[in-house]
Amino acid sequence: MHRAALTAAIKARLTRVAEEFDKLDTSYGGYGATLEFPVPPAPADPEQRWQWRVTPKWRRGEGQGFVPYNRRANTALMDEKAVKLVCAAAIASSGGGHLCLVLDELGRNLGKEHRREAVALFRRIGETYGITVIGALQDDMEPYAIDACGQYIKLRRSSDAMPYNEPPVIVGHDQHAERVRALAAYVER
Repeated sequence: MHRAALTAAIKARLTRVAEEFDKLDTSYGGYGATLEFPVPPAPADPEQRWQWRVTPKWRRGEGQGFVPYNRRANTALMDEKAVKLVCAAAIASSGGGHLCLVLDELGRNLGKEHRREAVALFRRIGETYGITVIGALQDDMEPYAIDACGQYIKLRRSSDAMPYNEPPVIVGHDQHAERVRALAAYVER
């Protein structure tokens, strides 16, 4: 009984992620995306892992079949789909409570237009679903983030030669500059 309920819950969540992935992909210039997740047999021993395999897939052209993520593709395409999949998973998990999405250099291989779309998507999920997006970005991604977001805070070391335990340099962009100054004062304390 518990296993059946757990299976149903996992399938429902993955189905919701797949639906959001498809919506985001088609909304941002793709041809559709999905997740493939066959239900694995339940282990006989409760100590064994019950491992689910989830395969992201997308269409590369109008009317084509779905292609799995591990087929040969350029890194920019992989990153563009990864941005959408991560956002789809966050949207599917945002059941009314506050959620924080932490990104580590997601979008590093994207071109100018896809970078603009990625940060616009991060802003959209923040505003629409109340998801806070925190990310480690390359310096060349900063202008796109500032253009797309109402608030932008960057913490960086004063120099690569300085120890990591030194206070960070805080760079901020906000329509209300006093918020940036208040954060700087808080972090410096």
